[in-house]
Amino acid sequence: MNRNSVLSVCLLAAIAFSVITIANAVAPNPGHTWAEVGDVAVTVAQGGTGASTLTANNVILGNGTSPVGFVAPGASGNVLTSNGTTWTSATPTNYRTLITLGADVPSTASTAFQDITGLSFAVTSGTIYRWQATILYTTSAATIGIRVAPNGPAFSQNAYITETVISKTGSATAGWHNGQTALQSGTVSSASISTTGGNLITATGIYKPSANGTFQLQFAPETATANGVVVQDGSTLEWW
Repeated sequence: MNRNSVLSVCLLAAIAFSVITIANAVAPNPGHTWAEVGDVAVTVAQGGTGASTLTANNVILGNGTSPVGFVAPGASGNVLTSNGTTWTSATPTNYRTLITLGADVPSTASTAFQDITGLSFAVTSGTIYRWQATILYTTSAATIGIRVAPNGPAFSQNAYITETVISKTGSATAGWHNGQTALQSGTVSSASISTTGGNLITATGIYKPSANGTFQLQFAPETATANGVVVQDGSTLEWW
């Protein structure tokens, strides 16, 4: 047997040994199955949160340690705000609240101010409120005017303006504007647009109560006629 034959035999023997080794090899033991391990808390250093479970809808909050912090959802309508070092859940600044009248409010046989039941909100002493109302109303006669004004606790600041038109012609002189600084005040508009509907009066103001209580929007008809003025559903009051 020459030298080349010897080398060939050795090579074939090596190949055969490798095939036998691979065929008999046992897969490596990973150590544990997922069922055996259970929940795994991956640390912050490893790119995780350091927590084994996460509560639904919580926001993850980094704090430089393990585990990290979490922020639970706040009240409906709240947002996350920063105080310079941490995040907190709070009501948005200048967040407006709108309420809509769900049913007509007819006037009684009186010219006194009457509540527009449903258009009101609670106020806190010392807080400045800005408010705006859009009032849709009908009258029993075209000559019946209306007043709209707020009522509430004593105040340190109060000013509001009410406006309506008194003609369908579009005349520049057919508008009515009234500015007041007292509760339940104002002069009556001289006339309405129509007797069947389509009358609109807007009011806007600033109010700072000096006691806790309720801000209540009111109206007063020009004549002491039951149903002389009817504030209609869909009218709104907004404050912020």
